[in-house]
Amino acid sequence: KWPLVNTKVCAIVLAIYFFLVILFRARMMSKTQTSNHTLYSLKFAYNSSQIMICSYIVIEGICTSYDAGYTFLSCAQDFDRSHRLERLFWLYYVKKIWDFSDTFIIIAQQNWRQLSFLHMFHHSSAF
Repeated sequence: KWPLVNTKVCAIVLAIYFFLVILFRARMMSKTQTSNHTLYSLKFAYNSSQIMICSYIVIEGICTSYDAGYTFLSCAQDFDRSHRLERLFWLYYVKKIWDFSDTFIIIAQQNWRQLSFLHMFHHSSAF
């Protein structure tokens, strides 16, 4: 019932798409220049959206866990509230797709040192 859940094909397609876009985008960016103002606005919007989404996930996770009686030592099993936690876990993994945008910003800035194997592995292995 949740989009992108229980499918390995989706993760494989996203990883292939990610690598192909980086390959073609890098070739395009070597020929064009992007204004710093546009990139600043893009980075500001991206970072702001990340802060809002992550804050929501943390606050909703704490509130839901507290309401359900979860503690660090034992876990209550209030299945009526588990749907809220399922939604948070799903949102976390959808946010990982949004995290791919970080790489496009790095490419647009032509900051090739930041586009390392570790960066690529981190984003492609999130699924």
